[in-house]
Amino acid sequence: MRSQKSYTNTTFTKRVDHEGGEHREARAGHNAVCKTCGAVFENKHWISGMRARALHIAPPKETVECPACKQVAAGTYGGEVIIDGKFYAEHHDEIDSLLRNEELRAREDNPISRIMSWNAKKGLDTLDIETTTDHLAQRLGHVLKKAYSGELQYNFSHENKVVRVSWHRD
Repeated sequence: MRSQKSYTNTTFTKRVDHEGGEHREARAGHNAVCKTCGAVFENKHWISGMRARALHIAPPKETVECPACKQVAAGTYGGEVIIDGKFYAEHHDEIDSLLRNEELRAREDNPISRIMSWNAKKGLDTLDIETTTDHLAQRLGHVLKKAYSGELQYNFSHENKVVRVSWHRD
């Protein structure tokens, strides 16, 4: 018996990666260090170099480039944060400091999460930040909303894992 539905389950199945991972390189070995930023790959996770020294992890012998450094070199971002409004123009130093500190906290947890570019537009009225991960962009938006209220909006792309976070306050 045929269904009367004009759609199927496959219509709504999320397809994040059409290439099936072909664009990804082979994973680093068991123990490696990023030649650019010094992050250490240990037990299938990237950790910061300072944290690796604190945990007394032996210095890795293999040098590779971490995914975040590859993203920065290629110019592909995972998240974008757009900040605008009169409030930002008046308090840009405080907001910039808050966002930089939040990035440092996020980087302690995951050295792959970092800000790629920081672009002030139209004088000091608008700020555009590009991040390596969608999670960091969401985290920055959440911190802004929590600290200063305002209007926060998340726009997720349909196919890719990219988010645009917009924060506005007059």
